[in-house]
Amino acid sequence: MKNISKLLIINNLICITVLILLMAYPLNSNASVFCNTNSDCGTNVAVGSPFCQDNDVYQSYKIYACNFPGTSYSNCSNSVTSKIQQGCGPGQTCLNASCTSLNNCTYHSYQRCIGNSIYWFDSCGIQQDLFQNCSYNQTCQNNSCIGQNQTSLLVTKTLRNLSSGNLTWSNFVNANPSDIVQFSIIISSSNNQYVNNVTVRDVFPANLLYKNSLTLDGLTNLGDITSGINIGNISAGQTRNITYQAQVAQAQNFSSSTTTLNNSVTVASTDSGYNSKTAIASVIVIKTGVSDATTVATGLTNNFFIDSFFLPLMISLIGIWLFRSDFLGITDWLDSKKLKHKNRIAQKQLKNKIIQIKKKEKAF
Repeated sequence: MKNISKLLIINNLICITVLILLMAYPLNSNASVFCNTNSDCGTNVAVGSPFCQDNDVYQSYKIYACNFPGTSYSNCSNSVTSKIQQGCGPGQTCLNASCTSLNNCTYHSYQRCIGNSIYWFDSCGIQQDLFQNCSYNQTCQNNSCIGQNQTSLLVTKTLRNLSSGNLTWSNFVNANPSDIVQFSIIISSSNNQYVNNVTVRDVFPANLLYKNSLTLDGLTNLGDITSGINIGNISAGQTRNITYQAQVAQAQNFSSSTTTLNNSVTVASTDSGYNSKTAIASVIVIKTGVSDATTVATGLTNNFFIDSFFLPLMISLIGIWLFRSDFLGITDWLDSKKLKHKNRIAQKQLKNKIIQIKKKEKAF
């Protein structure tokens, strides 16, 4: 009997060893791998319709899995599991696969301060989930967090003259008529407060024309800064940068040699108690060349018709009259000049004849 027991133990050990060797070194080393990842077995898919479970809305999904991935023993399996699709809040119940308010109460009907936080309430007055925790330096009043949000944004406005090639940002620049200038608006949280729903609007003065090229944080924005753009929320420590261009009007729009155009931007928020902020940058327009036509002399009388036609005609007629009437003795002077000229010509002719006679006498 002892020998038989020993043989059985030895036989079992041999079988276990062979099984281990077969698992480690399969007989068919060229056997194909059935799957490497779960996606090789199929795509997870919803099964059936949504249903209520634990007062929330659930949905069943068929999940595929690859067992022993990448080996010759790999195989696929699947299972069905439930996942939550919608959590029903306080004062709601799951009915017909949807969250329904109890007693026909409207979910998230209004907000109310509880301690130093704001909570949602349904229309039946039942408290629901948290909306916002007021910060340490704020107080929850009138269903809003009130405190340093009133001064929570810093707004800086600068500009530069692109036409002149001066790319240095400043709060004022000199410009000629028709120059293109670029504005920059930098908005940041001044006291690490969260500011909601921030809007920015620029009001352009006369003779400064909006030319678009609007960007927000370096990306093109399709809004219109003159109508106002919404840049969303600004969190603690965050900075937003807006740029856009404008053009100075043509020279004829400016009556003086130097004109200052003040351009202001307004930054607002829907937060209760927040005071809007403004920032100003200036364009100093310098009109060079001829001054205004009303102050520059254009002739003797500053009358175009008289200076360009009537006065020259009168001068010409007076000149002709003086000449013909010999009022200034011009005729006698001209006659004397003619007589002297004739005498010089006669003397020259006589001198030439005398020279010719003397040459003939010498020849004989």
